[in-house]
Amino acid sequence: MKTRAIKAGFAVSALALAVSPAMAAEIRIDGFANFAAGQMISDNDEGSMYGYDDDVRFNQESSYGIQFRGDLQEKLSITAQIVGKGDVEEYDAKVTWAYLSYELTDELTVKIGRSRVPYFMYSDFLDVGYAYHWLRPPESVYTLGFENQDGIVLEHLTDLMGWSSRLTVMGGRSDSSVVDDATGDTLDVSIRNQMGAAWSMNRDWFTARIAYFESRLLIPSDATGVLVDGVETFYNTALGFSIPGYSTASRDALLSTLSNDLNFDEDKASFAGIGFSVDYQNLIASAEYTMVRADETPLSDRNSWFVSTGYRIQKFTPYITYEKWDFNTQTDTIEAFERAAPATGIPLLDAGRDALLDGLELAFTSESKDAETIGVGVRYDFHPSAALKVEYNQQDNETTDQKPKVLAAAIQLVF
Repeated sequence: MKTRAIKAGFAVSALALAVSPAMAAEIRIDGFANFAAGQMISDNDEGSMYGYDDDVRFNQESSYGIQFRGDLQEKLSITAQIVGKGDVEEYDAKVTWAYLSYELTDELTVKIGRSRVPYFMYSDFLDVGYAYHWLRPPESVYTLGFENQDGIVLEHLTDLMGWSSRLTVMGGRSDSSVVDDATGDTLDVSIRNQMGAAWSMNRDWFTARIAYFESRLLIPSDATGVLVDGVETFYNTALGFSIPGYSTASRDALLSTLSNDLNFDEDKASFAGIGFSVDYQNLIASAEYTMVRADETPLSDRNSWFVSTGYRIQKFTPYITYEKWDFNTQTDTIEAFERAAPATGIPLLDAGRDALLDGLELAFTSESKDAETIGVGVRYDFHPSAALKVEYNQQDNETTDQKPKVLAAAIQLVF
């Protein structure tokens, strides 16, 4: 036993000597935290915002994060970030970033692993509330639902005619789970073969950026198959009654259309965005416009934008934000069903037809949203590393004819 212990000691010593240069790497640890509280101040029938209800909630927008960066020398480094959110994850730590970086040149860096997709102007510090003047980024633009990606990134930093240029090109995939607002079901979502780029230019107090990404969208769902089967059963029943206007050819064409439009089988999706920000003396301002498309799917064409401005008065920064949702629903498939399956005059069949129409409308219009939100707030920098924010938001949702209002406050800090 003693001999084994001595041999084990020599092995550990040899291993320590072998890895000591790498273990001597400098480790940098940074972190952030958001402690928030909010409550709806409108009636329950006016809907909800940001997940709040008529009781004060402290976990909905509270979160924390810790980032580790190890400099392995010789232009090599590794970065990892864990984040815990209080709303659905109950503060459980989740790895959001984990990538290896290598400086190919003084201007060009390659990253491999999991990192943030630069869809938006504030993507790099999306979770770090202290980094921007709002209590939260504008929901209309920043609720895409897919933030991180496993893959490869090329980042080029240089100066162009007095401007600081940052070009990020990346490719990879993302797998996540989202909750369907219409049904409450949890869906596994895969963003595959995503390729795209984001380019920002900065000079003094002005920054402008553009971004474009394309991918293939895969969402397995049993509900879509049930709906297609229901349409087929209904149509076959109507054919059995030899009802005029119903034919096998119309049925086959309709089923082909439904199967294609309802199944997310690596359908093409795209994202495009443009934005700018201003930080001139005491004045701050920013605006972004985004477009999201998913071809041959029930998802709405999403057009969203916001504009925001604020003014620093010593440690206080009052601000105002206006944001707009314009989600155009896809009704072509619903109209195709109405044409291929006209009312029969038979009560039982027409009841089935109406039920199927309700299902199709739920599938194709549940994401519809024509709304605007106005938010006003103030930021108070009471500490060099912490800020107190109070924000009031009111939404006018023309789609649901609701006008929810919410009041929230947060202390956001970095360390």
